[in-house]
Amino acid sequence: MSESTIILAEAEPADGPYFRSREAAAYLKFAERHVRLLAEQGKLAHIRIGRSLRFRRADLDAFMAAHRVEPRGSTS
Repeated sequence: MSESTIILAEAEPADGPYFRSREAAAYLKFAERHVRLLAEQGKLAHIRIGRSLRFRRADLDAFMAAHRVEPRGSTS
């Protein structure tokens, strides 16, 4: 079983209620570099501790919800 599969199967990240960049990337199914870039651009809420970033599950879910595109209505 791969590490990302293990992370996604757990209710919380291995070391507590915050995701590290790698765990957040696995949760969102994004590249880790993309997660860090979104955070640096201020587009993804995060907590900075020195050079490390941490992400709350609620913030990751809110990011995805904010980028949801609703289907267009039928034109009939």
